[in-house]
Amino acid sequence: MRILFVGESPPAGGTFFYAANSNLFVHTQAAFVRALGRGVGDGETFLQYFKGLGCYLEDLCCQPVNRLAGTTRQRAHRNAMGDFVRRVRRHSPDAIVVVSRAIREPVAGALDQAGLGHVPRYELPFPAFGHHTEYIRGLSELLVKWLRRVDHPAVGH
Repeated sequence: MRILFVGESPPAGGTFFYAANSNLFVHTQAAFVRALGRGVGDGETFLQYFKGLGCYLEDLCCQPVNRLAGTTRQRAHRNAMGDFVRRVRRHSPDAIVVVSRAIREPVAGALDQAGLGHVPRYELPFPAFGHHTEYIRGLSELLVKWLRRVDHPAVGH
């Protein structure tokens, strides 16, 4: 695995990254297009491209938490850590992209517990509430950097 993306949880509204219908999907695909061009595809084609590049998304929480209030949401993060540690232990990523600065601390602790604390880790804002431009720019820059390291033919074209 090259890049492990870590999100907070599936959205409460019923959309989902791997269903190609969430904010995270739309803006992640846009960042890949910016970095690598239109050849990354749309919908299911993009998901296959994403996987083919060695990218994967894991959520800290398996159940939606985006509609929970502050302390309840933080408790959900803490309660999810044990399961999250077990799930990410099986990955050996070259880089980790934490998609939401709100989860930086629980994710950092869980990655340390999983033996992944040494892996380069980047934090981006979740692409909502006006942060989508920063997310797309930041992710596209990371993609160019990391995929160039593995001599990806589309980088720079």
